Amino acid sequence: MKEEKIFRDKSEVHRTYLVIYGTLGICLLGYAAMTVRYIYNTGSMPWLDILTEVILLLFLASTALARSTYELHEKELVVISSSLFRTRTLAIPYSAIDGAFHFKVEPIKAISYRHTYRMYGSMDRRDIWSLVYNMPNTDKVSRILMKASEEFWEEFEKRLPGRIRVSQNEVLRHAFAHISGADVKKNRNRAKKAAAAEEAKETLEAEARPVTDAPEAAPQAAPEAASAPKEAAESPKPAEAETLEALKGADSAEAPKETDAESKEEKK
Repeated sequence: MKEEKIFRDKSEVHRTYLVIYGTLGICLLGYAAMTVRYIYNTGSMPWLDILTEVILLLFLASTALARSTYELHEKELVVISSSLFRTRTLAIPYSAIDGAFHFKVEPIKAISYRHTYRMYGSMDRRDIWSLVYNMPNTDKVSRILMKASEEFWEEFEKRLPGRIRVSQNEVLRHAFAHISGADVKKNRNRAKKAAAAEEAKETLEAEARPVTDAPEAAPQAAPEAASAPKEAAESPKPAEAETLEALKGADSAEAPKETDAESKEEKK
């Protein structure tokens, strides 16, 4: 298995900042010594002074001990920022990086950033660079303020040519392209969801409609139509009806003659 090559760069501690923070620390310790002396002489506790000294001491230690490490992996940039209270790690794929430009304080931002991370050492004197990247599954962008060496930026440029240490307009052009593309995808997804909801609504309405009786009337008429040929077959034809009537008439004519003959025999 091929071993991944990682390029690392760490924060530097400049001598000038070290002198400044050291002087502030000595002054703070002198203030704390005066407070202890006051407590010893008077026997009372100046709680306000003690609270102020603790807050200043923690702030100074957290600022002076802040360090950052930048790692260039095969497919992503990993930024590790540590201080007295916490350690934060960000892993950003190269495909999500819009670019890096020289940071300048702007009274009005050209673009709205979702997050801004200051991940550099406070005692580092190098220039600040703004790294802009796209947030996954959103139409937002964020940025990281970082300080790195010249060797780091050269190696970074090899992995992302044309994106590192370019103008701000060039970086923001890629950022706006991501924002507009994300809006199109979002609108497309909304349209699909609306169409699916409309189709489901039509299906429910079709199932809720009452069933009419008209289709059932036709099958009932079928037996009546079937019984009609039977009645027509059972009814005698016209010629047969005439023959039957003639036979009935003959029988009725013979019957009176028999009665007359019987009456004559009785008289004799």
